[in-house]
Amino acid sequence: MPRLCSPRFCVNIMRHTHMYVKHKIDWQEVGRRIRTLRTRPQVEVSEMLGITQGQLSRIESGESRPSIEILFAISLLYRKSMNWILTGNDT
Repeated sequence: MPRLCSPRFCVNIMRHTHMYVKHKIDWQEVGRRIRTLRTRPQVEVSEMLGITQGQLSRIESGESRPSIEILFAISLLYRKSMNWILTGNDT
């Protein structure tokens, strides 16, 4: 099986990736952004996302971190980038 990257290249990727991992996500702000996107009742949106209304409420209040699958579903549902949902920036 061919190698996808040389050891030197992989180390450089890991170094650069590590720099971005240091940024902390404010989960209360993530919840606030999700709440501002929601135009339908929580119960309807939670059904569309395949989660309970209580779970959506906890995500919106910042009490619970959504899974990557839920973040992706919210991103698709509201046509917003995951970057915006997580950081508030579209760049």
